[in-house]
Amino acid sequence: PHVIASKVFQGCSQALHDTLTVLDKDAFEQALRLLSGAERVLIVGLGASGPMALELYNKLSRLRLNCQVQTDVFLQVVQAVLLTNRDVLVALSESGDATYSLRTVSEARLHGCSVICITGNALSQLAQLANIVLLSVANETPPEIISSRVAQHVLIEALYVALAMQNLNATIERERTIAEAFTRPQLKTS
Repeated sequence: PHVIASKVFQGCSQALHDTLTVLDKDAFEQALRLLSGAERVLIVGLGASGPMALELYNKLSRLRLNCQVQTDVFLQVVQAVLLTNRDVLVALSESGDATYSLRTVSEARLHGCSVICITGNALSQLAQLANIVLLSVANETPPEIISSRVAQHVLIEALYVALAMQNLNATIERERTIAEAFTRPQLKTS
């Protein structure tokens, strides 16, 4: 069991190293500009990418960005159709070739929306449709392996921290307010 645990840790460590190595500085900075300037942000992910989409939503909502998350294929397309050129779609897909993700991205682009994708496949159809590609690297199969999720999670955290640093005092105050909400006594009902 210890050898297995060691291999899992090594795989995750390698994924982080490889992802940092291929991180495109310009793409990362462009993603920050798009996110901070967006009127609305729609975050989508299917299957194993769904939890990563929820994590990005959690982080961006703490920054008071107007964002939504959608993990249902039908509702992703419905919401993508309503996006405009003032909005941003963030699509998470390790393979980058899921049919419904491609439909969602195509609809968003058709309506002038900018697209950021976080994917493990730079040659995927999703990467070709996106304005900005943030690549997460995990040299293991299947693509649902934990190391790919660790790499995506760290990219999400890096986006959050970089955005938070743009207005650090406000971020600290919001995080304090959120923490207090969980320690404050609840209101009593009569």
